[in-house]
Amino acid sequence: MTQRTITGESTRRLRWIVTLQGGLDALLRHRSDTLVAGSVPWYVTPGSTSFATPDVFVAVGVTRGERTAYRQWEEHNVAPQVVFDVLAPGTSMVGVCRQLKFYERAGVEEYYMYDPDAGEYMGWLHNGATFEEIHTLDGWKSPRLGITFSISNGELTLSRPNGERFLSYVELAEIAERDRERAEQEHERAEQERSRADYHAAREKMLMARLRALGFNPDDVTSDNFSVSIDTSEQATVE
Repeated sequence: MTQRTITGESTRRLRWIVTLQGGLDALLRHRSDTLVAGSVPWYVTPGSTSFATPDVFVAVGVTRGERTAYRQWEEHNVAPQVVFDVLAPGTSMVGVCRQLKFYERAGVEEYYMYDPDAGEYMGWLHNGATFEEIHTLDGWKSPRLGITFSISNGELTLSRPNGERFLSYVELAEIAERDRERAEQEHERAEQERSRADYHAAREKMLMARLRALGFNPDDVTSDNFSVSIDTSEQATVE
């Protein structure tokens, strides 16, 4: 009998959600009126039994902070403008359609759906009445966020408005480690330069003291008469 493996998550999906949420949070970190959140239920009206749980969403016009649920009537009735859903293996298409309709009725401006394991992606823009599908996400720029979508090696990637790609925590850690190593190398080089400068300064001080002891004024010694002065001092020492 073949063993049946029950799935519903994937490591690729989790990694993509974390990278997406972290990238958006970092991009919008200076906006106190913008919330980047996800994985909490979103209710439109009090007492409603209908809700959605976006994987990641951006709500502009609300207070930044923590939430256990997004209750729209408590958020100045602001519907999240941008929503991302990252599909898990075996996701029901019925559930996907219900989510899509929920966001459409709520007035979400931009909705993006991505299946990282299947390499499939779609996006929609709200025209004020219904959703219109975006022809392709490759090269697409979010009207609200200014981030750019692109396809690299079959995977969907996002870039900041300045062109920097959203990075995973592993990539960020590698960059931080390289920066730390580079800083240590720069510090070591600076210490070596400082040691050389101290050595030359001490040598010059010793030479000046020797010239004074031999009756020379260091201020009168130039590159032209330096060797003559040294020769004279050495002769005087021998005599």
